[in-house]
Amino acid sequence: MKSRRYRSGDAVEVSELIRYTLRTTSIQDYSEEYIENLCRKRRPEDIERCAESSHFYVMEDDCGIAACGAIALHSDDCRDSILLNIFVHPRMQGKGTGRELMQVLENDEYFRNTGRTVLHASITAVGFYLRLGYGFHNGVSEPDSFGVVLMEKIHPTCR
Repeated sequence: MKSRRYRSGDAVEVSELIRYTLRTTSIQDYSEEYIENLCRKRRPEDIERCAESSHFYVMEDDCGIAACGAIALHSDDCRDSILLNIFVHPRMQGKGTGRELMQVLENDEYFRNTGRTVLHASITAVGFYLRLGYGFHNGVSEPDSFGVVLMEKIHPTCR
């Protein structure tokens, strides 16, 4: 598995990966209507916009892009970063790919130079993030009105 920064030609493949993963993995915890609404917000042009305002990474294997994720600054005062669009193809789930992707993201300067990283976890992924040391923001483990759980990891402050 090889990780690299996102390139503009990746938008269609990344969008397809995200939509397939939502429809295959997340469907166990969400309604079809909810999933399809999310899929409408993960079109190639949406991925391009995210990549322009974040450090976006992909992981590739012999079959193509197998995982993706981005990190961006979440606040103007250099205290928070946010993880976005973290998806692992179902054929690669449970094989360490997600953990490897998270290591890439946590080695990024946006993570290293902020005091806290937040993410909006799907119900499906909460256990994964807990195992990586993320906790529930303000101790709230229930999904919000958008169906996600706000999680965070506190780390060394800005350097």
